[in-house]
Amino acid sequence: MSTIAGIITLLVAVPICVGSGYLLFILISAATAPKRKRTSTLRVSPLSATIVIPAHNEEDVIAATLQSLAAVEPRLPIVVIADNCIDSTAQLARDAGAFVIERQNKAERGKGFALAFAFDILMNGAGNASEVRGAGADAYIVVDADTQVQPDFALRLLAELPDDPSVPAAVQGRYGVMNGGDGWRAALMSAAFDLVNHIRLLAIDHAGGCLGLKGNGMAFTRGCLARYPMSGRSVTEDLDYAMDLMQHGGIRVQYAPHAFICAQMPVTDDQARSQRQRWEGGRYRVVRSRAPQLLKALISTGDLRFLGAMFELLQPPLAEQVSGCIGLSSLAILCALLGSPFAGIAMVASGFSVVCVLMYVFFGLGLAGAKKETFKALAFAPIYIVWKLVLYAIGLLSGRRSGKADTGGADAEWVRTSRIKIPIADERTNP
Repeated sequence: MSTIAGIITLLVAVPICVGSGYLLFILISAATAPKRKRTSTLRVSPLSATIVIPAHNEEDVIAATLQSLAAVEPRLPIVVIADNCIDSTAQLARDAGAFVIERQNKAERGKGFALAFAFDILMNGAGNASEVRGAGADAYIVVDADTQVQPDFALRLLAELPDDPSVPAAVQGRYGVMNGGDGWRAALMSAAFDLVNHIRLLAIDHAGGCLGLKGNGMAFTRGCLARYPMSGRSVTEDLDYAMDLMQHGGIRVQYAPHAFICAQMPVTDDQARSQRQRWEGGRYRVVRSRAPQLLKALISTGDLRFLGAMFELLQPPLAEQVSGCIGLSSLAILCALLGSPFAGIAMVASGFSVVCVLMYVFFGLGLAGAKKETFKALAFAPIYIVWKLVLYAIGLLSGRRSGKADTGGADAEWVRTSRIKIPIADERTNP
């Protein structure tokens, strides 16, 4: 029995230690990355640009977002794609000076479909493109409808793109949390965004790997969107599109850490449940479909960027990694109690995995400049992990993680997380 327990523990230890070791690598790479100071002198890109905002029933937040974007230098045309809206989103956007494209398509609902529709009009002359302010731009910046930006946000994004708009290129800004002080859930999300949307991108950029896209605060040249059109058939359109760019175009997304944006995160259980089910369901669908493709590309080309992309894609969310570490530690203790000959190796493996994760979280948040409130919120992490595991169990039983919501068509529903109304000139709108 002790030998069997030891063998099972070692089999479990392999993926847990690989995942924890990857997080340690991320931390080291981010810590050794050249410091990119925030300078007041910026390279001014010659590219013309248009800001595109996909919006679905965003009347509570769209006005504050457009107010924030109105302060962006240089002043850029703003196009709001009001997708299947049944509220006053379109009218509020018009009142704020944005050009609005309204789209009604009950069979194809989702942010990806909305963006694909907007880019088709803006770039290819579909529909009434001649009347759309901002059509025919050299570059397009995507901003979510509940976002606040710094005035130099666009300048810093565009500075990372090549001056020739026909060259396919993409850039991702630093995407943070606006309402991190609104309870422990939002504070934990702020910690997650600091680690995943900044430290991970900083590390991968330094290592020469292929960055992912985060869906908000990203920019593309006209050549990128023309050669590799965005598809709407996924609720994780950003992750899918980043994979398309890498697999089919070899395009390495650039990171602009000082192009800072922030968005609203859930503060209630219902809001968090809706968002998490959508994000994780889409993520697991991408893992199932893309991992074999990346492995095939790695074998056929020998390009190590595909290996890095596989690590990043297969790396579980931090809550799952922590759960794995706890499970491995429990098995290691069991091996010791049973007198297993593998007990020593199991204890070393569990200790390694735990230390790596703790270093990644605490030192990573320190590198990211996280606030004290973010560190304090880590005390609620055990509650969040249990909540998330229960949510997973419910999702498995009900079939919500089956991938049906991510196959496109009528099933690719834009299930928008409910918002908290953001008043114009709210103090949180200054990231």
